[in-house]
Amino acid sequence: MTDFIGRFLFVCTVNDRPVALSRWRVTTDSQDAAKAVSLLLGGQSKRFVSSGGKGWEVDTSSSNVGVVVEDANENGISFRLAEGYDLGVFFYAAAPWRLSEVLGECTIRLFGFEGSRLCDLSIEPASFTTRNGIVVQYLKPSVVVNTHPGTA
Repeated sequence: MTDFIGRFLFVCTVNDRPVALSRWRVTTDSQDAAKAVSLLLGGQSKRFVSSGGKGWEVDTSSSNVGVVVEDANENGISFRLAEGYDLGVFFYAAAPWRLSEVLGECTIRLFGFEGSRLCDLSIEPASFTTRNGIVVQYLKPSVVVNTHPGTA
């Protein structure tokens, strides 16, 4: 099992309710990793307390991050930052969506690929229309496989 240096999230809790963010939030137990992420992705690292204990978080200024995906499964993806590869392995958990819904048609390429793959991990707006004709807008994560030659 891989030890993760941190996790990428796009939600936080405000007044006991989940709120979607338009930028990535990164949590880690390492102050050094938090500082490095803030330099790479913008934002300030700060101490926080969660149900899991104390740690560091960075509310980044980035909604799109170049990553090298090392593993993808139904629970999420493990990856390294393309611009901070040596920092360690991060994890994005796919809840509340299944990863296959997040990845869309590139799922087969990620799941069927041996080794790592250069991708863009982003948060993008989405919408759907209910049966009553109401348009619901929301934010969702997206993983796009880089199809250019020389991918990791």
